[in-house]
Amino acid sequence: MRTKIIFILSLFFIVTQSSVAVSQSINVTIKNLKNNTKGTVRIAVFGDEKGFKSEKYFFSMICDKKNMKDGQIQVSIPVIAGVYGLSVLDDENDNGKMDYNLLGIPKEGFGFSNFYLKRLRKPKFADFSFTVEDKEVKDVTVKMKYL
Repeated sequence: MRTKIIFILSLFFIVTQSSVAVSQSINVTIKNLKNNTKGTVRIAVFGDEKGFKSEKYFFSMICDKKNMKDGQIQVSIPVIAGVYGLSVLDDENDNGKMDYNLLGIPKEGFGFSNFYLKRLRKPKFADFSFTVEDKEVKDVTVKMKYL
């Protein structure tokens, strides 16, 4: 019995400490999504240029398009203070990757945090990165692009 009480108290302590440790978050609004419910929306969180170039994100999230309202989805991502960049994919066929046509042009929608791609070159991490300070709730907008 004593062991169970210690276990429960330890678990409670860990849960309350972890919620205190992560008091920052990123509130993401994804706009201009195609108005269909095919597939999912995939969000990848990067921490630097090297990870972005090699497409090695350190956190990802999949959103059901059934939660879309007026071409928008909103999510909140808990983070620690630091520098981040988000890339978003409207994965219409739900295969987990961007699909391209024969010319190498994306067939699915994509977007980046606080950055709208104007040309067909892949942005640099600095183009769409942002900083989340200690105890900050950061609002980030991703405007989707379809070619």
